[in-house]
Amino acid sequence: VFFRAQPAPARTVSTPYMYSDKDKLKLLQLMSGALQIDTISQDDPKQTDYSKLLDFHAYLRQQFPLVHQSAAISLTVVNQYSLLYEW
Repeated sequence: VFFRAQPAPARTVSTPYMYSDKDKLKLLQLMSGALQIDTISQDDPKQTDYSKLLDFHAYLRQQFPLVHQSAAISLTVVNQYSLLYEW
């Protein structure tokens, strides 16, 4: 998964966002779910289980629907299995 962000306008001021304990728990659950998908590639491409990469794609779509519906974020699939998000 690759992320490419456009440079922020010079006038943008960022303010730190404080996550609640509930938000932190949800983020941990989302990361845990992503890490449980066995997306290990092998030196020999014939030994790689590419269905796991597609499972990971589905997980991202299911868990982050607003990202995938946003007009501000574009998704490009590279070589069938790599994801490039741009905003």
